[in-house]
This record gives sequence, structure tokens and C-alpha cells, in this order.
Amino acid sequence: MTSFVYFFGNFVVSYFLIVNSFYAFLIILAIPIIYRRFREVSLENLFKVRKAENLPSIAILIPAYNEENNVIMAIENALAVFYPQKEIIVINDGSEDKTFQLIMDQYQLVKIPLVISQEIKTKQIRGIYQSKTFPEILVIDKENGGRGDALNTGINTATSDLFLTMDVDTVLEVDSLTRMIRPFLTTPGVLAQGGTLRILNGCEVRAGKVYRVNLPKGLIPAIQVVEYLRAFLYGRLGWNALGGNLIIAGAFGLFNRKVVLELKGYDTSTVAEDFEITLKIQKWARENGNKNSIFFIPDPVAWTKVPDKLSWIARQRTRWHQGVIEVIAKYKSVLFNPRYGKLGLIGMPYMLIGEMIEPFFELAGWGLIFFWLFSGSTNFEIVIYILMVSYGITFGLTVVSIILEITTFRRYKVFPQLVKMFIYSFLENFGFRQLYIFWRIKGFYMYFTGKRKW
Repeated sequence: MTSFVYFFGNFVVSYFLIVNSFYAFLIILAIPIIYRRFREVSLENLFKVRKAENLPSIAILIPAYNEENNVIMAIENALAVFYPQKEIIVINDGSEDKTFQLIMDQYQLVKIPLVISQEIKTKQIRGIYQSKTFPEILVIDKENGGRGDALNTGINTATSDLFLTMDVDTVLEVDSLTRMIRPFLTTPGVLAQGGTLRILNGCEVRAGKVYRVNLPKGLIPAIQVVEYLRAFLYGRLGWNALGGNLIIAGAFGLFNRKVVLELKGYDTSTVAEDFEITLKIQKWARENGNKNSIFFIPDPVAWTKVPDKLSWIARQRTRWHQGVIEVIAKYKSVLFNPRYGKLGLIGMPYMLIGEMIEPFFELAGWGLIFFWLFSGSTNFEIVIYILMVSYGITFGLTVVSIILEITTFRRYKVFPQLVKMFIYSFLENFGFRQLYIFWRIKGFYMYFTGKRKW
């Protein structure tokens, strides 16, 4: 028994060492990319970009379900974004509150007899409206079908070359589209593009713009600040060098509309429609000989609200992990398949081994720690190894991400805020991360019981 436990302990330590070494590898890949992009930004003339003759048109899609508290802010923000060829499409997905009425009153909507494409099958549309004060605003009132169905309706309705997805609780920086469009102009074959998400909680918003950047006051959203920094500043940048990103956040992603139409849009049967559409495009691109299809650049920024209560973040993280399981199961044919290059041999195996099953290894690690501590056969060497490898490396990577933030695009400029971020990166590992284990394991329960909810 002792030999088995010792062997299993070393196996768990080896798992965390391999996974965290891969995280470290990602940040090594990301560092030169972010500094190169930082230098490029200082030389770019965004005014000239907006005046370019071949500038693609963009449809900003805003799905809304019972969002009476946020929907006007989202539309104001979309109007405030600098971009010459944009249309704003708000999809009221069967809201049961005052969402639609608020838009109707604020923007003087009138019903129009617009015939739209039905290339992607969606729930029934009850009416299409246009603003008398801002003609670029279209509002679609439809039956409830979930976020993916709402986005599909917007894609059918749009006439633009590209479409941008955003959440109603997200605020785009005014130059975000001009920055986001750059890869579509300079790199052949780009089909989708992701930008950086930062935490809106605590910030001051006026007229649809972030007026002052602050850290959230509560511990739960504040810890998510450093979590998002780690995920975006090295995670997604590192994947650029490994065949492109696997997930473009649904709150801030830019897509080639023609290609998404050809792929029949978002899968409405999953709770992770952003992961699914990204992987669907990646798979299709590689089957058609395109190895440079989806990327991430750090300087376009959107600010999004995150859960500030444990019950809310528990539901969010459970749903996220349920979505990861759903999508990996759907695209299992890509796993370890050399036909798909780095996507099949690195990207998908990482999502399976480093993301999907990771909570079970973390739970096993804690189980081993408690076994050794309370069984009288304490092996402090293995205990320390597990804690250092699983949490110490993650803490170190978070610190490096904060340093990247400080030395490059630096949205948090006040010294006390930066100090707090280092503190939060330490506190993240005590309690918060342990709760993640159970939320993510619950995602398996939700998947196997077939419970799905937007």
C-alpha cells in the first residue's frame, strides 16, 4: 500500500511538472511576441488604418437576454467605437424583462420589412427594427434560443465582411476595432482574431467608455484580474506560435462572416459556443490547407464584468468546464491526428490533458497530502513537491504576467494597484483555486446528465 501511494504521488507530481512546464514554455514563446507588438503599436498610425481603401466592414453583434441593466450601456459603447464601416445588430433573444422596451424607447425603433438570409437555421424572428436616430443600429426581436442561436441570427442579418461578438456587460475601448482589424489587412488567411479581455468591475464608465480604470473592491473579482492577465498575456500569445488559438472569447472576437456562414454558424447544442466555433474554424482551415487562421493580439482591449459572488462564479466555471468536455467530445477525431498538424498533436491533447482532466489530478494531489498528514506516514518531500509544482509555478507565471503588463501596455498605472495585483496572485492559491476543483468536476456531472443552460 505504501509503495503504491508513493508511486501514485510521484505520478501526480510528474503530471503537474509536465503541465506547468508547458505553461512556462508558452510564456517563453509569448515574451518576444508581446514586446515586438508593443514596439509596433508605437509606430502605428490608427488614423491611416481607418482611412484605408480596403478596410473591411464590421457588424457588431450584441446578443441580449434579460439584460435591462446593461443593454443601453452596450449600445452606447458600440456607437462610441471608432470605425468607419460598422453596423450594430442587437439581438433580443426572447427577453422576459424590459430589455426590448428600453431599446425601443432610447433609440426610437421602427419596424422595417427587412428580408434576411436564412443560411443558418435559427429560432423564429418576431420583428426587425431600425433606429430613427442612429440608422446603423438594427434590433432583432426573436424567440429565445440561447446565445449561439442569437449570434446565428445576427450573422444571417449582417451584410458586413466581418462580425464582432460582444457581451452586453462588455465595454470596448474606442480604438479596439481599428487595432483588431490589423491582422486581416496584413496577414493572408486570417479567419478570426481575438483581443484582450480585462475586468470592468470597479472601473468608471461614462457614455459607453471606460473613464477611469480601478481594481475591483471585492476579493472575488479582484483575483480574476490576475487570472485574466495570466490567460491573455501569455496563454493566448504563446499559442500564436503553436498553430493559432483554440478559444476566442465570446465577449470579444472578430470573425470572417463568409466562412462562418459556410460552416453553418454556432453550435446551439453546447454551452461553450465560443470554443466550439473557434475549433470548428481551425479544423476547417487545416482541412483546406490554411495553417494561419486564428490569432490573438494583445493591444485591442475590451473590459468585461465578471461574477462577484461565489454562487455566480461557481455557475460560470462549471459551465465553462462542461463546455470544454462537450467540444472535446465532439472533435475527438482531431485528437492526436497528424492530419491537423499542431492542432491535432499539441492543441487538442493539451485541452484534454492540461485542461479537461486536470481537476482530477489536483484533487488527487490534495488527497495524497491529507493521507500523508493524517495516516502517520508523512512524506513531507512529496507534499512539498506537489505544492511547489502545482501552485508555485502557477504563482511564478502569474507574477511574470503582471511584469509583462507593467512593462508593456499597462492599463493599471497606479502603484498601489500593481502592489495589490501581486498580493492577489498569491491569495489566488488559497481557497479560490481549491474551489475551482469542485466547480470543474461538477462540469462533468452537468455534461453526463445532459443539463445545458445559457
